[in-house]
Amino acid sequence: MSEDTTSETSSVAPEVVAAAGATGTAPEAPTNIVPMPAPESIENAPTEAPAKPEPKNLQELIASIDITNVSVDEIVTDLIAGIQQLAVRGTIALGLLERIHVANSEPAPEATPAAE
Repeated sequence: MSEDTTSETSSVAPEVVAAAGATGTAPEAPTNIVPMPAPESIENAPTEAPAKPEPKNLQELIASIDITNVSVDEIVTDLIAGIQQLAVRGTIALGLLERIHVANSEPAPEATPAAE
C-alpha cells in the first residue's frame, strides 16, 4: 500500500533539516552572506554594466573575495555545516537505497492455512 503524501506539506524546509545535522538544532545564519535576489527581480532589475567581470574558475573566485571581513572561525564553521549537510543527505540517501533494496528482494507474502 502506498502512502499519499501529495496533500501533506511540511512546515520545515529540507535544507533546514539537513543543515541541523547531527546536532538537531538549526544552524545560525552566517552574517556575511547576502541573499540572492529572486529570479523575477533579476529579470526586472535595471541593466547595469557589472563592476567586476565574473570569475571564470575557482582560483579567480577565491582571489576576488574581500577577506577583510572574513574570519577563520567563520570559514571553519561554514565548512563544518557543509560537511554536516552532506553527511545527513548521504545518510538519507543510503537509508532510502536500503529500503528500496529490501522491498525489491522480499518475496510476496504467501497465504498460510490456519492450523486446526
